[in-house]
Amino acid sequence: MSNQEACTFNPAVLRCTAGDADTCLTDQQITTANTIYSELKRKDGTTVYPGWGPGGEDQGWPLWVTGSAIGGTGLQFQFGSGLVKYWVTGDPAFNVLGFDPEFYSAGLRLAATTLDATPDLRSFFGQGGKMILAHGTNDWAISYKGSIKYFNDVATTVGGASTRDASMEFFLQPGVQHCAGGVGPDTVDLVEAVAKWREGGTKPSTQNIVATKLDSTTKAPVLARPLCKYPTFPKYKGSGDVNSADSYSCQSS
Repeated sequence: MSNQEACTFNPAVLRCTAGDADTCLTDQQITTANTIYSELKRKDGTTVYPGWGPGGEDQGWPLWVTGSAIGGTGLQFQFGSGLVKYWVTGDPAFNVLGFDPEFYSAGLRLAATTLDATPDLRSFFGQGGKMILAHGTNDWAISYKGSIKYFNDVATTVGGASTRDASMEFFLQPGVQHCAGGVGPDTVDLVEAVAKWREGGTKPSTQNIVATKLDSTTKAPVLARPLCKYPTFPKYKGSGDVNSADSYSCQSS
């Protein structure tokens, strides 16, 4: 899935019609899925977390969301449990399933002062720093939508998109899981790309960067896509090898 934002998947299409089964979803499961995809908001309507886009559930959910066994837990819950118990509430015996972010809003704000990346990059940019932000759209550990928000917040903080874009570029990686893995092309040298930008002035989006997917055994490339500057995405030209980067161009729709 190259253009994640265009996907409007509704879990209700998988509703069970003849009782619970492994090939369908009950009403409770549909509600749970919609909760995962949707924003987490405070009572005043402000967003706590943007939710996840659909895609890569078969690989991402067993590890990060649901756990791989019935009654198990995913890594999201395990990491979040430690944060709630030992940082926000200070109670190792706290029942995390009963955690109310409204009640512990002060503790969450305090934790955010240490954990949240600041969008105020004026000092970094002012020293000549260059930044590439990249995020896999099938990342079920951290939502790519959070990186979109951060990218937009940087523009607001530093004085506008043009100021941000002079020193920062953002790339979504379709089909890529957390840092790597997934069905998408997850192998790309962003260190070299940012070095060329910092040392030679060539923006990554003009370097014709190609991301590849390697065979897990032979390490030979099995598919490739151009790395597209957000908000563009690699769109098939309509002809050519679907596994070749040359068959795609970066488009906005």
